[in-house]
Amino acid sequence: MLKTKHPKLKIKKTHPCVSKEKSFRASSGEEVFDLLDLIKAIENMSENDFRIHVNPKKNEIKDWIRDSFGDRILARAIRWTTTRETTLKKIREYMSQNYL
Repeated sequence: MLKTKHPKLKIKKTHPCVSKEKSFRASSGEEVFDLLDLIKAIENMSENDFRIHVNPKKNEIKDWIRDSFGDRILARAIRWTTTRETTLKKIREYMSQNYL
């Protein structure tokens, strides 16, 4: 009998959401509960607002994703990003690979 190797299937998860207590509050006042909300908030914030959250000294978006949203893999993927475009690109890529 021949054994065939099957590639490991990656199961995509449904898109999670956090409670109000764990939400991310953007400097514009927008409240973020999931990654779709986060993408919209980043797209809509000014460059100055983005710099309030992400700059050479801190990355509050990474911290929220890791600590409140509970996704260490995505947090590691964006920990060194410093531009809005790169941050959005990495979040979108991660979502397309991991969520339905």
